[in-house]
Amino acid sequence: MDQQLLPDELRADHHMRFTATDYPVSQVNPVTGYRTALYRSGSDTDFIGWIELVNDHSTAGYIFFQRPVTGPGLSESRYVILDVLPELLDPLLRILHSDEPLQVRFFQGSDDADAVAFLEHRQ
Repeated sequence: MDQQLLPDELRADHHMRFTATDYPVSQVNPVTGYRTALYRSGSDTDFIGWIELVNDHSTAGYIFFQRPVTGPGLSESRYVILDVLPELLDPLLRILHSDEPLQVRFFQGSDDADAVAFLEHRQ
């Protein structure tokens, strides 16, 4: 993905950096709506845009639609960044249209463990 296409707050240099004493790292953000930015740049079929997950008027997370997927991240503003394959756009939009209470979650247990992030039903 061309980093120049992204808004400043989504560029990799705005992701949180953790030290060994920060772990485990966990963040849960309620999701009350979303905004889309879907487009293709040139002949790049591996990146088609993103969905911004919102909690009222603040950002809860971003979901990138790209191939290959990369590991999730947590921004300096504590919103969750995750990737999904472009084929999952339709099912994800159905989930977002369902009016179910949702949240986005990030977790990384240690510096040598992979981070995980997902959209889930909120109790």
